[in-house]
Amino acid sequence: MLRIMPELCGGLINAGGDLRVWGIAPERDPAWTVGVEDPRDLDHDCALLALNEGAVATSSIAYRRWRQGDRWMHHLLDPRTGEPADTDLAAVTVVGASTATAEIYTKVALLSGMAGGRAYLEGQRGYAALLITKSGIVHATAGMEAYRR
Repeated sequence: MLRIMPELCGGLINAGGDLRVWGIAPERDPAWTVGVEDPRDLDHDCALLALNEGAVATSSIAYRRWRQGDRWMHHLLDPRTGEPADTDLAAVTVVGASTATAEIYTKVALLSGMAGGRAYLEGQRGYAALLITKSGIVHATAGMEAYRR
């Protein structure tokens, strides 16, 4: 029989950078603190989020990229062209109940660009997002202030 010890009342699963958290964080803070990497400077965070329960997913063109001739390429392909997406966004982070759903929303938003991605995300009830442009501007959708530290 599995017995949950009172001092172990929370957990975090990291699935390649996408997270699912529940319960009390190790610091005994009721919320888990999650840093959102700045896609222009991966050694720094551009935002800190606080979650009591839920998921965080990020899609970014900062990783898995390479140069082909004079053009930067990345791994997020536009299904309409089969080429790396031509987007004005560098990264999208989504917070909500489901890690899988948040991950899908990040990809759709990033491939759609700032205007289309923001409009798409604003229509997703129960989810909030940060959209980070290639120039480093961080835009938040409705509801994200509840998660910002």
